Amino acid sequence: MTALILLNVPWGLIGLSKDRQELPTADAQLETRSVIAPLLFCDNDHETFLNGRSDELERFVGIRTRLHERQSVWDIPVPLQADEQQALRHNTWRSDINFQWVHGIDRPSHRGEEEEEGSQEPGGPWYLFLMAVLARMQDFKAALQDGKDPWDYVLERWINPAVGRDPTMDIVVRHAREHRARWADIAEHPRRILNRRRELVPLSQVQELDTQCMQWLSRQPGETLAERAGGRQRILALARFENRNTLENRVFLDLLQRTVGASREYLTLNAGRDKGPLSRRTTRYAIVQQFGRECRRLSLTLEEQGVTRSSDVVQPNYVLLHDSRYRDVWSARQEMIHRERAMDDLWRWQRRSWAEFCKAMLVMALLAQSNRVHLVAASPIFFRAEHRRGEWLMHDDPLAVIAHDDRGWVVKLLGGNSTDVPDKMKELGASIWVRFSDFTGGKYQYLPIWTVHSFSIDVSLADLVESANDAYRYLRDKAMLAGGVVFLSTINPDQPMATQAAEYVTGFAFGPWDAQLTGALERIGEELSDFIESKI
Repeated sequence: MTALILLNVPWGLIGLSKDRQELPTADAQLETRSVIAPLLFCDNDHETFLNGRSDELERFVGIRTRLHERQSVWDIPVPLQADEQQALRHNTWRSDINFQWVHGIDRPSHRGEEEEEGSQEPGGPWYLFLMAVLARMQDFKAALQDGKDPWDYVLERWINPAVGRDPTMDIVVRHAREHRARWADIAEHPRRILNRRRELVPLSQVQELDTQCMQWLSRQPGETLAERAGGRQRILALARFENRNTLENRVFLDLLQRTVGASREYLTLNAGRDKGPLSRRTTRYAIVQQFGRECRRLSLTLEEQGVTRSSDVVQPNYVLLHDSRYRDVWSARQEMIHRERAMDDLWRWQRRSWAEFCKAMLVMALLAQSNRVHLVAASPIFFRAEHRRGEWLMHDDPLAVIAHDDRGWVVKLLGGNSTDVPDKMKELGASIWVRFSDFTGGKYQYLPIWTVHSFSIDVSLADLVESANDAYRYLRDKAMLAGGVVFLSTINPDQPMATQAAEYVTGFAFGPWDAQLTGALERIGEELSDFIESKI
């Protein structure tokens, strides 16, 4: 019978029963299940559906058993809303199982009213953390665009935050350069149409009557028009007025407000990159900063003229598609919506973003040890135009092969689903594997790296390390394993880096912040180098 098991920690399949939760089959009574940050284990390789779709889950690890059966561990995306329920169903079941995340947090809005996007919302710290991770990964993009060695370039900037970095390119930068004058012209002279409405009009100003106005007039007391107009000498007539609340202006207002939110996201992402050789007036950071303020002012101007914001779903009219001014509004709005959807998707897969950052950080930590540590080989790296479920880098496996000339060890950085990792080890659920040996090509040993990122601020590094250590004890065959390492994300930028050690497992809690990353690179590199040397 097919079994689906929610793993509350990556090593939950091996660890204590409290770290996993077997879901009932379709024949059992359905109930809402609460989880924190799960992986989903399935004891076969058949399709599993999330919210009715088989492509919503991302394969975390594929396992082949001794009987050559295929099993899968799936990564589950984070919902955008805290109270959102998700539905799981195996293709052999007749109905879904619903569950809800514990400590779920709403994704901060793209267009918050606060000066710092989402800073006052519950998900604000996680949003800022995600932006910090993205900023670190975009250092690879900058290196590749400049034709520089990505590892040397990024290592210099991660070790020394004071090194200048140019603000990144973004769709909002292009809009600021191409449309700034155009948006101001449209806001100052928005398209308007003449509408008619029935209202009491002085006799001397009456220009047009329709059937309903005539019927109203016939019901008034009096015989002459002046008598029917009453003491105020007014009758119901058609009055013309200018209407600026047209579809195209509502779409334009929506674009301006989306741009304000995108500008805030860009400024958050590039904080600290506005100090460079270029004038502050000409940097991308300064251009976007001014553009965001201008769009905010223009949106208030439109609102004062009675323009309201359009809904998210709009069927474009002739003006939006063909007018020389407004067709740029429509295309720019579509680009902004596409950008927001990409950011929403990044929120859903932020645990994968943390794992990718940790993998790159491991390479940097080893290389930062001394000039006697060098890259033997490195996979070619490509930076995606858009992330794929939280991951920006495209590369082969292993990501890097690193050697220490003096200590005589060689390390390979492997992905969690690498074909170089034995299937019996993949049950540990590690995101990264460090495979090492000595220069003579001695026996390979494997070190699992677990990356943990949760919405709960109460997650304890000590508890995680102890749980992983208990799971390690359950393993019968430890001949090829060398222990384990837990990387816990730290959301608070002011919190110092923390470490915790148990018999087999060591834990580190840190984040992508300047105050933590430099120390993390040094400490983790030293610990890992000493540990490898003690094992070979």
